[in-house]
Amino acid sequence: MTGSYRIRCHVGETEFEVEGPERSYVEQKFSELWAQLLGTPAPQPQAAPARPARAKRAKKAKQATRRGKPRGDGEAKVAGVDAVVSAIEADDDFERVAHAVLANRSQLGRILTALYYADKYGADPYLTVADVERVTSKLGARVAKENVGKVLRGRGKAFVSTASAKKNGGARRVKINQRGLRDFRRMLREIAS
Repeated sequence: MTGSYRIRCHVGETEFEVEGPERSYVEQKFSELWAQLLGTPAPQPQAAPARPARAKRAKKAKQATRRGKPRGDGEAKVAGVDAVVSAIEADDDFERVAHAVLANRSQLGRILTALYYADKYGADPYLTVADVERVTSKLGARVAKENVGKVLRGRGKAFVSTASAKKNGGARRVKINQRGLRDFRRMLREIAS
């Protein structure tokens, strides 16, 4: 088996760690250090019990749900700005959205496009202002993060919700709300007809 083995021990104020490529070597050095530092025979090290794979899957499934319901319409969820951009470009409506929204001068439309697709395909529906800038930039319709912030504080306030109150120095995380989803879908229907 490749990798390394490690035994970490805390006894009173004494703490030591033995790490090595082979289990027998690590156990031997552990016994030697124990005897040298504490003057008694070393106890047999016990491996931590492994969690059943079923429990790991259940935990991941629980984390992937929101209020007990699966997220979205069953589409595969992607993570990261690059993945959201590739999901947007792979979407069936991309050509129409690119022509009607991204080619338009409306910064609000471009921002809502990024937030809509992050909510639809993203593993995390929240994006920071910098993430929105990166998504719009990679789509060829860049909106500077300063302008994203201004639009979201002004006209866009009605279409987004924030994850939590902004802390000093922390990034503001926003997602499209129900009104924004409704209006963006209505716009997509109008483009289609």
